[in-house]
Formats: sequence, structure tokens, C-alpha cells
Amino acid sequence: MLMFIAMFLQHVLPKRLRRVRTSGWQSPAAKAKFQRIRALLDALPECVPVTVAKEPVTICCPMCQKPMRLIGTFNRGPPRC
Repeated sequence: MLMFIAMFLQHVLPKRLRRVRTSGWQSPAAKAKFQRIRALLDALPECVPVTVAKEPVTICCPMCQKPMRLIGTFNRGPPRC
């Protein structure tokens, strides 16, 4: 948890510092360009991913060296406030 907070806080700007959005892809002038790029990308045919049949990976128990099998999974819990 502490590592997540440290990594998150690297992206937080100090109090008196503002993010510059007057140039680059966040500028208002780039809005039309990105709408055109998005429209061109939507017009491209979708690539069909090639699926390769893989052998199922067997995980062995570190104690008895017998293959383990999945019994069930847990759903995500509700968010904490």
C-alpha cells in the first residue's frame, strides 16, 4: 500500500505549480487534429488477433510437488471509504 501511495504522489504537482496545457496534445488547437485522427482510426478495419493454442500451465505444490488445481476465485469486495 505504501508503494502505491509513493508512486501516486510522484504525479501530484506542488501547490503553486500549474500544468501547462497551451502546447502539445492537450492544447485547444490540437482538438480538431485528434478528432480527425480518431475518425481515421475508427475507419480502419479491425485486426483479427491470431490465437495460438497454448498448453495449460500446471503449477506444482512447493511442498509435495503434485499439480495444483483451481477450486474457485474471489470476487472483488466493495470499495473502502
